[in-house]
Amino acid sequence: MFYICFNTNIVLCKSFYHKIVIKKIVELGKLIKPVQANQTLGSSLPHKNVQVEPSILSKDTQITGINKMSSTEKKASVFSNIPAEEDLKETSEAQFTEEIKELAESLNSVIEIYEYVRNNINFEAYYGSRKGAVGTLDQMAGNDIDQASLLISLLRYKGIPARYVRGTIEIPVEKVMG
Repeated sequence: MFYICFNTNIVLCKSFYHKIVIKKIVELGKLIKPVQANQTLGSSLPHKNVQVEPSILSKDTQITGINKMSSTEKKASVFSNIPAEEDLKETSEAQFTEEIKELAESLNSVIEIYEYVRNNINFEAYYGSRKGAVGTLDQMAGNDIDQASLLISLLRYKGIPARYVRGTIEIPVEKVMG
């Protein structure tokens, strides 16, 4: 029988061969590190205030987004400006838990809901949805998708249609540098 303590490198063995094996395990243990949580970037990124009175869209206006299909092919998706029934439904990602309901009730407008998420939920860099609305609110942090899930959940609970939209923005180098 043998015992290993990686923190103090103490190895107790019964035989010489066990000592060699344990030595190798200790060496590997020094190389293998458990996955560390990404350090949050916080909410200190520059944000612009939301327009309280958005420009008026005509009833025939369509909103388009670009979805990358492959490296050479791009496909435009067209969304109706008329909300669908699905834009108000609770989903697995945008749930209406008691905490989400209480928070939504405490916020009085779309602007307050948006600003709450923007100002109070820290950004974490990771791919895809890991937490959904519930986990994001619980941990007060999430990536763009999970923050969108929380925002959508709050809006939908208040009866405001909301959906996920994804797109790409291209900014000229001159604007980024200047």
